[in-house]
Amino acid sequence: MTLSLSTCLAANSEPPLEALSHYLKRYGIQNSYLLAGLTWQDRERLIDEEKLEMVWLCGLLYSLKQAQGHNWLPIAAPVMLGEDYQDKPIYQCLKHGRPHP
Repeated sequence: MTLSLSTCLAANSEPPLEALSHYLKRYGIQNSYLLAGLTWQDRERLIDEEKLEMVWLCGLLYSLKQAQGHNWLPIAAPVMLGEDYQDKPIYQCLKHGRPHP
């Protein structure tokens, strides 16, 4: 089994994915590897071609790709604390510090 990982988040998200890849190798998925150092265009192309088994995306890119017909299974989403978020991964557009529709 091969498991390719990448991210479309900031570069500081690559070290945790590299650690995850090493963890997966230690526990039986020997062909786990991180595709790092790629341009954003190359990462998005790999996403569109469905050549990544695991990818970290921001909520906006995930929503746009879902609207384009990608049928992905999200396995994790950040859940912010506080009553504004209702313990759900809610994305808000803030204008002058207040929620904006």
